[in-house]
Amino acid sequence: MNKLPEQTTTFTNELISTAKVLFIFGLLLCAILWPLAFIWALNTLFGFTIGFTFWNWLATWVLIFTFQGAINIKKERTINLK
Repeated sequence: MNKLPEQTTTFTNELISTAKVLFIFGLLLCAILWPLAFIWALNTLFGFTIGFTFWNWLATWVLIFTFQGAINIKKERTINLK
């Protein structure tokens, strides 16, 4: 059985750790920007004048989670009826 040299194994572990940190950073960035993109889309498509404030950002998260929960409940009911 071929073993990797210690230096290659260390490099691979560091690369994986860096990838994990970048992935988590990307998820956090998306979590922050997604509601702002949603507000921007509403403003662009429907001509709303919703401001980019913290409270509007937070309210957008409430809407996103509410609609996601309603969609999941509807899917579960549909699946259980079959």
